[in-house]
Amino acid sequence: MKDGIDFINDVLGTGPQKGHMNFGQLGFAPFTKSPCVHKITNLSDEDMFCINVEVHDTPPLVQEAALDLPHHTLKMTQYNCRVYSLTLEPGEKVDVTYAFFYVCVIVRGGKVKVAHAKGKGLSWEENHKVGESLWKDPCADMQLTNMGKETYEAYICEYR
Repeated sequence: MKDGIDFINDVLGTGPQKGHMNFGQLGFAPFTKSPCVHKITNLSDEDMFCINVEVHDTPPLVQEAALDLPHHTLKMTQYNCRVYSLTLEPGEKVDVTYAFFYVCVIVRGGKVKVAHAKGKGLSWEENHKVGESLWKDPCADMQLTNMGKETYEAYICEYR
């Protein structure tokens, strides 16, 4: 998907609109109380992969300030959503507290070890593939370590 894809997004009630997106590009629409009904038509010869996440209301726990953590880059803030890129090179680790509900979208997959940041309690390894989307609850004092041989990247989509 070197040059991105062209598409038509036909949203019920608003009509078709042409669009263009590149791999990993983010797009938003405001929260609504009812499901969004739409059809996306790929106008390119390239394969298209699209993840839509609908959140219809503010979650019970939100964080006022944006995250300020190592290996996290704020990609976009719009409406009631902030998206961060979490990037870990092989062997890198980061301690995280996400005081919000979120969706984790895998941009570059790999193997990640999840453990308590202070070395207590459980730990496990997760294998992730590009395009996975995982609904996650808030977490505190967790350590993420890239156990793979390639860069691991995930979008952390915080809903407020």
